[in-house]
Amino acid sequence: MGFAGKQVIHPSQVEAVQSAFTPSLEEVERARQIVALYTSQQQVGKGAIGLEGKLIDLPVFRQAENVLARFGKM
Repeated sequence: MGFAGKQVIHPSQVEAVQSAFTPSLEEVERARQIVALYTSQQQVGKGAIGLEGKLIDLPVFRQAENVLARFGKM
């Protein structure tokens, strides 16, 4: 949904918020697939591609990059 964090007012809330915003291993693997496929297809001049029946275009690619960036910071 575009949210990357949340403010908390008590230390007991930190774990729940971190858990909610940490990508699952499945999300990370899917993001890796999207980035690899989109990057390789861009090199041959394609702008949008399909992956498992889903459209992969620039906004989906950027979202996948964001998932990997968040995962890398954990």
